[in-house]
Amino acid sequence: MLTASPFLSIDELRTAGIASPWFFGRRDWVRSGEIDGLGHVNNTVYLQWFETVRVAYVQNLNPSPYPEQATVLKALTAEYHAEMRRDEAYIVTARTKSFRNTSFVQEYAVFAPDLRASGTAVIVLVDQATGDKAPLSAALRKLFAERDGAKDLRR
Repeated sequence: MLTASPFLSIDELRTAGIASPWFFGRRDWVRSGEIDGLGHVNNTVYLQWFETVRVAYVQNLNPSPYPEQATVLKALTAEYHAEMRRDEAYIVTARTKSFRNTSFVQEYAVFAPDLRASGTAVIVLVDQATGDKAPLSAALRKLFAERDGAKDLRR
């Protein structure tokens, strides 16, 4: 069982063999309840892991560069590379790959220690008062570009 903080520094990620551009990661292990009838991690569990690291990633942006906006998940994909089993330790990572005017695309990966699953999500920024799409701030675009190497796909 892991007892240290689940979130890893860049040095810890590199020591674990996870290369750049990944800078944000969370360590955990496979629990019995995540196993399906075939004895490996259920496909939907990977999506939960992606959601957990996505929420932590957004919370890590504090102070929030968009205090009056909410993030809304528009689309989510997953690709499975190799099965995982109970009690196996893993690291799930997240980074912003690209952004547009009101949305950004995140990439995820699960390493144990080799790549086991990967995925992407399209996340839209929404004004909480009106429900309308909201533009990403210049500060957020700069952060995504500098920290994550995200591409600016605005037109």
